[in-house]
Amino acid sequence: MRLITFIQLKTFLLIISFVLILPAVLPLQAQINTAILSGIVTDQSGAVVPNAQVQLTSLSTGSLNNTTCGPNGEYTITNLEAAHYKLIVTLSRFQRFEVSDLVLEVGQKAIENVTLQIGTTTQQVVVSAAAPVFTNCCFCRLWGQRSEGRL
Repeated sequence: MRLITFIQLKTFLLIISFVLILPAVLPLQAQINTAILSGIVTDQSGAVVPNAQVQLTSLSTGSLNNTTCGPNGEYTITNLEAAHYKLIVTLSRFQRFEVSDLVLEVGQKAIENVTLQIGTTTQQVVVSAAAPVFTNCCFCRLWGQRSEGRL
């Protein structure tokens, strides 16, 4: 009967460890399939606004993500699916701020800084993702189209 040396035993245990641990570690190398949304909330003078309530709602599933801004007005929402969202930021003595169609893509680290206007919470500022209408657009004049159009 042959005696197993310490080095052989150590090598055997190392190989068994790799065989058992490697399958558990491989899924960790998968692609990032989520997005991150962050930003800073300020008032119209540029001062940071702490403690603002940030609500992100998925337009496709209706799922809610809520957070509160930190002392520097910063907020971050992680592990978001790629989708269209509605962002609402509120705080008493300020108008409600809303982005109606915020698009997040896989792997994106989106930044949506918010400027709150002083007013009552019944007033709101809505930002739409629709393309702005330009009047007397230089492109429209170059191509001889009407003087009003969407880009």
